[in-house]
Amino acid sequence: MKTNKWIYFIISSIVIVIISMSSNSDTASAEELNLNTTQQVVTFPVAFQRATKDAINSITADGKGEILTISDKYLNITRDYGKTWVSRSLPSSAIYHQIRIVQGVYYLSNSYTFNGESHYYSTDAVNWTPFTLEADNGLKLGIGNIQIVHGTRILLATSEKSNKVYVFTSPDGLNWVQKGSINDILWTGSPIIIWWNGSGYSAIAGGHSYYNYKKTTEINHFLVNPKDDVGAELIVYTSSDLINWKLRSGAVNKKLFYTWNTTDIATGKFVPERNYYVYEEQPIDKGIISLFDMYSNQLTSRDGITFNFKKSAAIFHKYSNDDYRTPIFQLNNQYYVFTQYWYSSGVIRTRLLTSKDKLNWKETKLNIMNKMEVIQSGKMFIGYNAKEVAISSNGMNWKKIK
Repeated sequence: MKTNKWIYFIISSIVIVIISMSSNSDTASAEELNLNTTQQVVTFPVAFQRATKDAINSITADGKGEILTISDKYLNITRDYGKTWVSRSLPSSAIYHQIRIVQGVYYLSNSYTFNGESHYYSTDAVNWTPFTLEADNGLKLGIGNIQIVHGTRILLATSEKSNKVYVFTSPDGLNWVQKGSINDILWTGSPIIIWWNGSGYSAIAGGHSYYNYKKTTEINHFLVNPKDDVGAELIVYTSSDLINWKLRSGAVNKKLFYTWNTTDIATGKFVPERNYYVYEEQPIDKGIISLFDMYSNQLTSRDGITFNFKKSAAIFHKYSNDDYRTPIFQLNNQYYVFTQYWYSSGVIRTRLLTSKDKLNWKETKLNIMNKMEVIQSGKMFIGYNAKEVAISSNGMNWKKIK
């Protein structure tokens, strides 16, 4: 009996040590991760062996023939550039705003206006694991963006009820650890983007517009619309570790006459609207961060802190002031930009701009589908509107696949 007791004591001690070690690991605790996952894998059932004609809420692609779209009810998947489709039913009546593929992991997610429904991740787009992200106070968070930055998977999350953006990282895209938060919701009409600036991280998401622009020595103030004397200031945060963030430009200035003010839902305060929109022009090239704004001006930076402002080529100003245009895409030795223009009442068509040097551009009218937007996926361009999808290998000739 004594021997059995000692064996039981030794085994129990080993188990306790193992459990203790496990609880101290980086990935074991959901509380540490601010991540709640049920681990109840859900298989989205096949609804049709074809694509639906439902509206497209979001689209993504992997550059190898796989294209996914979501509507209010269905996930549509093709793995052969549209030759065959499978439509799978979504798990609830929630409106899922975004479908993404990030380094082999699929994400079906809610936006910032989060309603409490789970997000989902998958490695095959068939079997999905539900999960939620939480703030320090237990508030459920919506996903704003997921990126690979300097070899690190970064997820940005917030809620319309929060005045913070929470920064998560992951080693595998499945388990997320909260690193820090930015004490600013950074809400604008453009996505929050994080870059590695060579020595740390920069977070940028548009800024404020204001009237009566005066030349200033303050960084990141630009005369963006000379016709109406409208200036703008870019909001820039930086961090060395993704934990602690410092505001570099974009603080509210009571001396500025902002073009619009709005109520911050999280605080109830009347604040300047973030109505200056910027977008990534191209991936970082030779250490230079490149943006374009809603007026088609170009903004570049080497340190991710101070940006230089330049009026873009005249041809781009035909499509400025919130008219749609894509970033500059590169395929082989040519650059491509897709824009929209009003053709007639209710009809919006597409122009293709091509260039060999990004200085001289040739303009070609396209007649494919109404209100077409374009993404690049590998060596293919994918065009889509509210319900349709088309593909092209050269930007000129298109084939509808949905």
